Amino acid sequence: MNKNILNVDTKPRKKYRLLGEVGSGTYGVVYKADTKKSSTYYAIKHVKSRKQGHHEFVTSMQTLREIKLLRELNHVNVIRLEDAIIDTKAISLALVYDYIKHDLHRIIRHHSDKNEAIPKRMIKSIMWQLFRGVCYLHENWIIHRDLKPQNILISGSGCVKIADFGLARLCREPLKPLSKVERVVVTLWYRAPELLLGAKRYDSAIDVWALGCIFAELLIRVELFRGAENRKKHAPFQEDQCAKIFRVLGAPSPSTWPGIENLKHYAEWKKNCSCPEKKSTLADVVNLSETSQAFDLLKNMLQLDPSQRLNCTQALRHKYVGESMTNCLVDDQNRPLVYSETPLKPIESTTITTSSRRRSRSSSSGGSLKKKKRRVVE
Repeated sequence: MNKNILNVDTKPRKKYRLLGEVGSGTYGVVYKADTKKSSTYYAIKHVKSRKQGHHEFVTSMQTLREIKLLRELNHVNVIRLEDAIIDTKAISLALVYDYIKHDLHRIIRHHSDKNEAIPKRMIKSIMWQLFRGVCYLHENWIIHRDLKPQNILISGSGCVKIADFGLARLCREPLKPLSKVERVVVTLWYRAPELLLGAKRYDSAIDVWALGCIFAELLIRVELFRGAENRKKHAPFQEDQCAKIFRVLGAPSPSTWPGIENLKHYAEWKKNCSCPEKKSTLADVVNLSETSQAFDLLKNMLQLDPSQRLNCTQALRHKYVGESMTNCLVDDQNRPLVYSETPLKPIESTTITTSSRRRSRSSSSGGSLKKKKRRVVE
């Protein structure tokens, strides 16, 4: 274990009491917790690890990358890493975050199930806060690479938090795969067309595309481009996802997207896939007037050519976003909105003790990474 990453201390600093299981997945289990000395709630991600030797355990590079990045980030719209918990006897690692009541996926599903629109003021506030958070990341040479509603949390006070930095990368130049077998980044339905077509280099524009998909999903309460995933081989050409995008935005060509002919899967798409007819316009799909400010913002976030997309700084200045709105849990009449928390599952063991040193922080509204030479994290 790299002690420079986790700042291991031999003296336990805080004992957490587990209250219940929030959810689980291939990465491990997330619990809701508190402490005996405080009523503050925490989310503890218990990461699956494997033993190596008597006193070492091996965890995924994805988890180490998340720790390395989050311990230096400080922004109100980015999830805060409170602690890293090491238990060498149990061969485990757990990450402690602020507990956030809601995630955007559940809120969208709430409105979808009730067949009611998400308030316009709420959508504006969510997008404004997302632009702020992602702009902070990009200004500090970080590409998130997995923005989707499940990774966007919303506190009880309506503050948006960007979470799950396991696929994030530090970069100074357009990114290229770290190896020939690097895993595919970005969940399929939010994956930018340059990634789908096999781009070997990409930049922060892939995050803007994902934000555009999220923006559209807030408007229509369903995923904008729901392609069927091709699981036949490693990193295959996702033909159906491309078709879903091109039917709405039109098929690209070298005249509309200079350099597209050099992308790995472009020739394959041209050879094997019939050019999909543009069945409906983006404005029709998201039910917006083509002259509206919301549509102008959306269409410029969903440009097929990544060089033509807005960046987050430009998005923050867009007329649609307007004034700052730090509380997204209000309706169009500025009345508070209330959503139910994720129900907790019962657990057996109820305590966990830290053995790491917490990092110091500056103000909660934002901060800068340490000034040092940037490089892609491997």
